[in-house]
Amino acid sequence: MARSSPGSATVITPTIPAAPPSGPHSRVLREYQVEAADAVVDGWTRGVEGPAVVLPTGSGKSTVIAELARREVSIGGRVLLLAHRNELIEQMADAVIAVDPYGPVPQKIGGPHRGDPDAQIVSVTVQSLQRPGSCERLGHRDLLIIDEAHHAVASSYLTVVKHFAAARRAGFTATMTRLQPVKDEPSLRTVWAEVVYERDINWAIDNGFLLAPYGVTVTLPELDVDSLHIGEGEITDDEASAAMMREATLNATVAAVVDRTVGLSTIVFGASMEHCHQLTSRLVALGVTAEVVVGPTSSRERSGIYRRFNTGQTRVLVTVDVLTEGADFPRCEAVVLARPTRSQSRLVQCVGRGLRPHIFADGRVKERALVVDLVGAGSLGLMVTTKLDRGISRVVDITTCDVCNEVPCVCESNINTDELGPRCTCLCGVVFGICRCGCKCNTHRVDPLVDFDPISGTRSELPTQRGDAPWSVRTKTIRWSRHPRGLARPIYRSNGSKGVLMLADMRGVAGTTPGLEWALGFYDSTVRQMFWVGTDGQWHQPGRDCYLQGMSLWGADDAAQKIFGGHMRDSDRGLPSGAQVQYATRIGIPNADELDRRDMSDMLAIAQADHWLPVFVRPANSGVGTAA
Repeated sequence: MARSSPGSATVITPTIPAAPPSGPHSRVLREYQVEAADAVVDGWTRGVEGPAVVLPTGSGKSTVIAELARREVSIGGRVLLLAHRNELIEQMADAVIAVDPYGPVPQKIGGPHRGDPDAQIVSVTVQSLQRPGSCERLGHRDLLIIDEAHHAVASSYLTVVKHFAAARRAGFTATMTRLQPVKDEPSLRTVWAEVVYERDINWAIDNGFLLAPYGVTVTLPELDVDSLHIGEGEITDDEASAAMMREATLNATVAAVVDRTVGLSTIVFGASMEHCHQLTSRLVALGVTAEVVVGPTSSRERSGIYRRFNTGQTRVLVTVDVLTEGADFPRCEAVVLARPTRSQSRLVQCVGRGLRPHIFADGRVKERALVVDLVGAGSLGLMVTTKLDRGISRVVDITTCDVCNEVPCVCESNINTDELGPRCTCLCGVVFGICRCGCKCNTHRVDPLVDFDPISGTRSELPTQRGDAPWSVRTKTIRWSRHPRGLARPIYRSNGSKGVLMLADMRGVAGTTPGLEWALGFYDSTVRQMFWVGTDGQWHQPGRDCYLQGMSLWGADDAAQKIFGGHMRDSDRGLPSGAQVQYATRIGIPNADELDRRDMSDMLAIAQADHWLPVFVRPANSGVGTAA
């Protein structure tokens, strides 16, 4: 192999063995992993200074790194693998052993690891090479490979890159971009001259290497992500933590984890160490097997926690940033985003934890990955654009509208909005407070579940279906009718009894627990009695505090489906009976003779809801609209 001395312009053209050994325990590379390794070698041959590879999280970057290390040591070269987390250097070292079980064993250096610095392959944290003389201890190195290469322009990395300038280098990442470069920070292209191989997440999903994610957005009380950080750049740790540690937001976060991830192995990404500890303690108090992993968690503790999660003993892992990079948890079925962010790279790393395929011990096949977005991060999308060159920062005048250039904004798109939300545009005759023309103001809107596509980042309300009335709103399984104090729908029991199912909206009401402010009730029209379902599963007749059952909207909706599933079929669109029309007219439903049977059933259900749903005055500063 031809080599160049420091400062020489000689092109290096290494002689590469054609294929790795095929021993009984060696990891077999996928075709694209071989292509990626070949592309790096071709880049060196063409004189590219720092070829880089971009592969989606979970597609096996460490295997490609291991293959390049195998090729290098097979011709006598000395390899330095570099990253900024213990998990990353451990993952790279393990991959080298898996790909080349008969080759030299990588020595790990950094954190708890004190390996031999003279080994042919060393896997090292960048932090361990910042002291004077630390780089010299590694001796000569022919190849430098950096994982999570988008960090390589940080000063700590540049110190190492400069010291090993004579070595060939290669970089690997899922997100070759910088959200907010530090002042005077060089561009990524100064370290990585060319991305020689790139595949995106759609390609990985289409080819079966990763699972397709599906997402749901949950709106948390008292959380306004847009107001957390002024100007460009990422939301700071302090800003994120302060927002997520509010009591109502914290309770709602716990409720979302409990309600949305039932039975799923879950990783929750919190906003700070304290936030993670709070979430974990509250989850454990509710009977969830949860453990926390944060920066100070020792390697020994982490090993035990990871083992319990990977074997199913622990269902929920709560972390801040520890598991965003280098973590391999294929059994993870759900990811909960509980850290406000503007960083697409952070989002991609978090969501990537749940995308790996997996077969569980009982033979069950993991088919898809759930992403529960509590902080609006899903709108960033998972399709990251590679940016090797620095862009020009734009100074934003936050007091002037970018569109109309006026203060305050007078854009046509904002005519019907104010600081309290959309203004009322209701033009129909309101019956029991129900808007028939779909007005979205705080008086007439409902807070439906919102889905988002994690790949594109698009968000949408759960769609209504053909034939739904304007006052209809759908959750995952139930079509409800909207009421200012909650939701209602008719019930048809198989034994002939009928009634009305109701969800009471208690948000902001004194005596409720923030985040757990919904109640589930049922009016039985056969016995003409109202009952509320307690969290103990028992039925309670109306009383002073019977409504304060402490359910989340999702939990109440789910309980309704479990209790009354199969009894919520909609009536057909035929004509109602004369008795129904007469009764509806008598209780004040206008134009009752113009309603078909389904709409008539909805209106009669709303009438009962108007009578039975509790009436409370919300504090003026609660910041909460009504349910419908």
